[in-house]
Amino acid sequence: MTASPVRILLVEDSDDDAELVARALTAGGVDARLARVQTLEELERELSRERPDAVLCDYRLPRLDAPGALAAVRAFDPDLPFLCVSGSIGEEQAVELLKSGATDYVLKDRPARLVPSLLRAISEARERAERRRVEEELRLSREQFLQAQKMEAIGRLAGGVAHDFNNILTTISGYGEMLSQSLPPGSGQAADAQEIVAASVRASRLTRQLLALGRRQVLEVRVLDLNEIVRGVERLLRRVIGEDVRVVLDLAEGLPRVRADAGQIEQVLMNLAVNARDAMPGGGVLTLVTREEGGRVLLSVSDNGTGMPPEVAARAFEPFFTTKDKGKGTGLGLASVHGIVSQSGGEIEVRSAPGVGTTFRVLLPGTREAPERSPLGESCALPPSGGTDATVLVVEDEPPLRTLMIRVLAARGYRVLEAADAGGAQALFDGEPAIALAVVDVVLPGLNGPALAERLRARRPGLKVLYISGFADQAPLPQPTPGRPYPFLAKPFTADALLSKILETLAAAP
Repeated sequence: MTASPVRILLVEDSDDDAELVARALTAGGVDARLARVQTLEELERELSRERPDAVLCDYRLPRLDAPGALAAVRAFDPDLPFLCVSGSIGEEQAVELLKSGATDYVLKDRPARLVPSLLRAISEARERAERRRVEEELRLSREQFLQAQKMEAIGRLAGGVAHDFNNILTTISGYGEMLSQSLPPGSGQAADAQEIVAASVRASRLTRQLLALGRRQVLEVRVLDLNEIVRGVERLLRRVIGEDVRVVLDLAEGLPRVRADAGQIEQVLMNLAVNARDAMPGGGVLTLVTREEGGRVLLSVSDNGTGMPPEVAARAFEPFFTTKDKGKGTGLGLASVHGIVSQSGGEIEVRSAPGVGTTFRVLLPGTREAPERSPLGESCALPPSGGTDATVLVVEDEPPLRTLMIRVLAARGYRVLEAADAGGAQALFDGEPAIALAVVDVVLPGLNGPALAERLRARRPGLKVLYISGFADQAPLPQPTPGRPYPFLAKPFTADALLSKILETLAAAP
């Protein structure tokens, strides 16, 4: 007995023979749902309407024969069970039919053989389909595993060079800034110094893209209103993408908040918008949409540009893959977007077609927590050159970078103490009760930065700490207090960024 109905497509012109087949199926305990056809057109129409579990076909009909029916069935599905049920088929014809792909044949004068042959054919077909499904899942899992391994290797490579490389870049940009400020404005030497700074900024962008695609950036996560982020970026977007591209906002009200790094979400928007602009060389429409989808928040970025064929769209997030001309793209833009979204706990997908346009859909986990503002408050308005006599402890193991930070802070009136490692910092700390802030590198020889900060705060709970680092996963950073993420400054940074972050950290409530 069959457990569920079996849909049979019967190719038969004789009413009597059709009734014979129906009785044989019923007698064999098959709950059959028979659909009967007599011509090739009817067969193809029925196949396209709903896939049957098996096809039973007489060898010869007035307007169709079994070889013709078999060819149509195999074109539709190479694995669909096809049994020839005939009273006139010869051995040679049966062999040729089997060679052509028929599953089996049954003589009409032996109806008892029909049900076992049919059920065996259906069972074997289902087993093959299940085996193919499992094999396909294994193939996809293997591909995903290899892709994950590749991303992990890239991430480790980026992380391995990021610490030293970002220290070097910070030193280059910092001394370049100082040199530029010390030279007569408008002079050729000042312009040369500014070019050094600009080159270091370009290099830092490349480093951050590598860290993003490897998901090794340190994120300053806060509860954000995504609509505010989109509106805030809109004006800059209009300048970046040009006047021939119209920007349309379609933002849903009452959205859940998202927990993310505001700067990184802005970077996602900018990268997707620039990609959209490049896809609309003659101008077009860029549409930014926000919606709630099942507790998640959707950010959709669409263009009506050239679009991508499936094989290109499938590789859109692949590191170093680009369709742009040589020298016009690194292939890291969308890969870094994917990394940022994944590191934020979200997903991103692309939908595109040539001549239609492209839509990138970013889905981020939603939260009903109240949005968090910058802990800096009004103090962010203080200029970096404001100056203070606060005592700052700088703990950095890279001598050129440590020297640079000391010079920058001393020039603004700070009293600066320095240490190259945790041991030196602890030796200084107890004898210096005036230390208001410790600027601590996350990676230090021996005891790491967060562990050092924990020990210092155990001695003096009111101590403020600013962490500096080149990439995530170096050492466990402390859990941020709700509404107050831990102060962090990513390398490479400029002198002004360092001064601003120090003012922010000193001005924040304990």
